[in-house]
Amino acid sequence: MALQSYSVSYSTDGTSFTALTNVQNINISIGVSAQLDQIRASTASIEIRYPIGYASPITALKSGTYILVKNNTVPASAYDLWLGKIADVTAQYGIPYLNNVGQADFLNITAEGFFADLGRMNGNGYAMAAGTLPSQMTSAGTQTGLSIGWLGSVTQQGAATTVSGTWADWLARTALSNNARLWDGLS
Repeated sequence: MALQSYSVSYSTDGTSFTALTNVQNINISIGVSAQLDQIRASTASIEIRYPIGYASPITALKSGTYILVKNNTVPASAYDLWLGKIADVTAQYGIPYLNNVGQADFLNITAEGFFADLGRMNGNGYAMAAGTLPSQMTSAGTQTGLSIGWLGSVTQQGAATTVSGTWADWLARTALSNNARLWDGLS
């Protein structure tokens, strides 16, 4: 088996990405462990060495910035593994610090998938009309401004309901009711 090679990039606009250097550790959690577990947003934590960060910080690494993880193992066919947004960034400063270089400095980035955004969006009593799940997902996408799709049967029906909690609650209930899976790590 070939040795795996990954890269991490960031973007403030979700279009133009800049690669991070000195990536030491990537941990991504997607999905649930058991079929009836509570659906939750995917998460990622990235640790990078940050030797010149104190003198020259990467100011774009802040909450809301996009993070993209790619698998670069097969040349000329690298593919996106996960996309999300930064939730928090912490710096860990070490000793020694000499000539504007902190050899033992690290930056820890935690990020979350787009389902987390739905968890912060109140449904405000939206009256979801009965119809096919693809049309309901389109309606939910229009209401939230996020891309929400349905990859199952295009004739699968969804009941009329009022979205009184968060949009994440509605989507999780819909997925559980239809034995569906949620994929929130790429757009």
